Amino acid sequence: MNLEGLTLHILTNKLKEELLGGKIYKVFMPSYESLLLLVKRERDTAALLADFSCGSPMLYLPNNLPERPESPPAFCMLLRKHLEEGRITRIEQSGLDRIITIDIDTIGTARQIVTKQLIFELTGKNSNIIFAENGLIFDSLKHVNKAMSSFRQIMPNLPYLAPPQQTGLSILTAPANAIIEAMHEFKTKNSLAALIAATTGIGKITASELLAAAGIDSNTTALTAEEEQRLANAIYSLQQSANQQTSAPVYAVISRTNQVKTILPFAPTILEPGCNTKQLPDINSALNYAVTLTPIQLPEQETLQKLVIGESQRLEKKLPVLEKDLLTADKAEAQRMIADTIMANIYQISKGQSSCQLLNIYDNEPLEIQLSPLLSPTENAQAYYKRYNKYKRAQSEVQNQIETTREMLNYLASIDASLTTATTKNEIV
Repeated sequence: MNLEGLTLHILTNKLKEELLGGKIYKVFMPSYESLLLLVKRERDTAALLADFSCGSPMLYLPNNLPERPESPPAFCMLLRKHLEEGRITRIEQSGLDRIITIDIDTIGTARQIVTKQLIFELTGKNSNIIFAENGLIFDSLKHVNKAMSSFRQIMPNLPYLAPPQQTGLSILTAPANAIIEAMHEFKTKNSLAALIAATTGIGKITASELLAAAGIDSNTTALTAEEEQRLANAIYSLQQSANQQTSAPVYAVISRTNQVKTILPFAPTILEPGCNTKQLPDINSALNYAVTLTPIQLPEQETLQKLVIGESQRLEKKLPVLEKDLLTADKAEAQRMIADTIMANIYQISKGQSSCQLLNIYDNEPLEIQLSPLLSPTENAQAYYKRYNKYKRAQSEVQNQIETTREMLNYLASIDASLTTATTKNEIV
């Protein structure tokens, strides 16, 4: 599951609503890639689970608590020592990036308040949980040394360096007209790529939906004044809905393999084949729903799709090469014309010449002809006839190969479309 920065903004607000002011009374690690905080609130308790074990990072308030191992890892023991009895005082997202920081106030040895941070980097395969104080790393779920990254190391006692921030205007707070103006800086890109490049917080899905709401083709490179106004209206509408209360409905996009691909604050109108949507009352309900789904395991489907994609890419590279060969083969008639002209003027040429200028027998225009000085005039003409026959054969063969390649590409595209919509093994076979 890949959540856009805009959706994580809604999640951050939900976590603020549920956890601010709460006191951490227990810390667990259900697995080596997950962290569970139990939080006392004014009248009850809540749980916050960060689970990075399923291939896509998740941070949410679970309806059902996972099992807790008897022997906690060292990272868990460290967090217990420093965070238990600490109070959650701040929860913030870094702009619209996929980083959420929780400040936890604890009592120091001199009875002073010491603020420590849990930094949740929800960045795909590089997701991490970092425990820090005053910008210095205590420890982390995953260590990143110099051999793994020359730009950014995540190791105990090193300063915490955040991932590079996204460039662009916030899709949530920037004036809609300013976003439209920023798109002008990307004139070489189509409207979809320009909108993504000019903003932060959205990806291809939301950008496509905004353009569709404005009635704009995503491949358009220049927008009319009317189209720009419609797009500004669509952006403003999105901003209004995203800033609603955290209990506003959200929509889970479910793939053909029964997995939540993403969660959106609006009902999507553009879906990939085989996908569907489910409306849920709020962001946390959607995340809890996502973990209940059992993915449809279709290993044959994935294998076949990789084969189809690989073969299609090979043929797409082959096609321009064949078309270039066809242009060369089209020179056949020129070879025959030169050969006929040499034969018509055979007595004007002597052996040993490297070139000659004759009148083209077909249009009576001067024609510069390259000759081999080692060949007689007749042998030079025969050499041109030989090239003519070779090019004619190649022309027919290359044309056949081009047609076969295009037919195969169309066939592979139909197979790929069938595999995309397949949901059972019988459909794949």
